[in-house]
Amino acid sequence: MFTRIDMLPIYDSDERDRVQSRWDEARNLELVEKVRGLIRDGAGENFPAIHYQSGELPILHDDFDLRGIILTGEDITFPTADNFMGVSFCYGRFYSCTFRNAHFFNVDFAFAKFHDCAFVNCTFSFASFYGCTFEHTRLLSCDFPQYGSFTNSDFRASTVQNCFFSERPFFDCRFDEETTVSLPPTDRPHGNWQGDLQLHKKCMAEFYKGCKEAYRAGEVVRQSRRFNLLERQAITRHNTKRRADKLWGYLLEITTGYGLLPARIVATMVAAFGLLSIVPVWKLGFWNGLLLSAGAFFTFGANADKASLLGSIGKVLYIVEPFVGVSLVALFVTILARYWFSES
Repeated sequence: MFTRIDMLPIYDSDERDRVQSRWDEARNLELVEKVRGLIRDGAGENFPAIHYQSGELPILHDDFDLRGIILTGEDITFPTADNFMGVSFCYGRFYSCTFRNAHFFNVDFAFAKFHDCAFVNCTFSFASFYGCTFEHTRLLSCDFPQYGSFTNSDFRASTVQNCFFSERPFFDCRFDEETTVSLPPTDRPHGNWQGDLQLHKKCMAEFYKGCKEAYRAGEVVRQSRRFNLLERQAITRHNTKRRADKLWGYLLEITTGYGLLPARIVATMVAAFGLLSIVPVWKLGFWNGLLLSAGAFFTFGANADKASLLGSIGKVLYIVEPFVGVSLVALFVTILARYWFSES
């Protein structure tokens, strides 16, 4: 369940102010610009450790400390390499930045804020986004090949498009009405990876579940229902082993849309009524047979006196038809009420 970010147990406003203030102080302007210049030059797997150890960046507190950094208006195309390894961007602030081809390995983005940013063809391995805020931010054709996850993060008017995830990426997040996740999810990474790296079919349900819960937290009912349906379809297709359970799942999907699509019930009612009307129409003619069948299906008893003309099979069907009709009508009313008035 999504928790307001400033209410998270490990959120520390004093620590946030401490690590952010150094990047805003006028006396550190030269060092701040040097860090930004190193990032523009592609950073590198030894960044910023080698510069901290040599004493070039006394503004940092340890080998991997970029906590609270502020980057504004950067548009950087990184070389194909390990650009950031083990770096901490906790409480970082990124505004109107575009990063292309960046590789983030074992990077911590806890409580970072992203506004009007774009990550294009970037790779996030063992990257953690905990308690982050994304506003008007786009993740485009990015790879999350190993343990890349978003936990309790808030997405507002943001886009996740054509990205690869090897497993479920969203946990306890919140999506607003303007946030979009492109479907279907990309099942293969964009970069070159050794081995059989893919989003396995058995993980699809968890992927959809994370999106469903995020939209539900944002009270976006339409999208929450959409991903709820996709989750149940994936469970039926990829996570159900017993043949009987799988067939039952398909039956529920076709006839009721798993209780999420009232139109499916209407179609089922029409099909059932049509099939049960065959014998009465054949025995009594079109209008008399149709009226008798409707009277049985909807239990208002029209033409009941003609039931004796149906023959043995017709009489059995006449007994069965009210049960089928009452059951389907009750199910339709229940699903319709849920669809109209439920918040999820």
